[in-house]
Amino acid sequence: MKTISYLIVAIITVSISACSSDPGFNLDIEKNLDRSLVMSTYDLQTQTKSLLKKMDSLPDAQTTYWKNNWQPKAMQAEQISDSISNYIEALKSEVKVQAKVQMPNGAEVYDNIDRDGVRKIFDTEAKGYELYIALKKYNDDMQNIDSLITNNFQHTFIDVTKIEWTGDYETGQDFIQKNFTNTTVLETLTLLSYYKNQIAISENKVVSFCVSQAT
Repeated sequence: MKTISYLIVAIITVSISACSSDPGFNLDIEKNLDRSLVMSTYDLQTQTKSLLKKMDSLPDAQTTYWKNNWQPKAMQAEQISDSISNYIEALKSEVKVQAKVQMPNGAEVYDNIDRDGVRKIFDTEAKGYELYIALKKYNDDMQNIDSLITNNFQHTFIDVTKIEWTGDYETGQDFIQKNFTNTTVLETLTLLSYYKNQIAISENKVVSFCVSQAT
């Protein structure tokens, strides 16, 4: 899964570079990537909720152990993930509003290549740094649920202070500079969709682990 994560980040980075240097870059590639990430996130979240629901049908002895030990931890992982996922979705909505989103014929239409609006939200209004802190907190909160979760998944969660393909560390300003100072609306939406997808992956892994401890 980490290899896939690196690949997605690489694709987004290459897309950003290509779009920035070539205004005629085929936006359909970026749109398809964003759409795939959104669909993947929805499927993962549905799978996670279905897994939790199935635990209600366990035999009595297992149900007691589950509810007393691992259900609270699974629910905590779900709540932490839902909270930041909703926050990122609100950021996506804010980006679209800034890009003057409209809904002719029921489909979203907005200025895909605008950069000024992205800089306004994430740099001038400091939403980029706010996102940086929120992602760091998500990493810490998930690891603090249980020591077994930390031991098994400490390298699974998003670490925005670390550049995955170099191992270097970056500050909040580095995070903003890299992701939001010269990126278009569509590139930004795709990146935010990627973060939501990684959160859904982490949530699914932790909830599945909690379930495995009780079955």
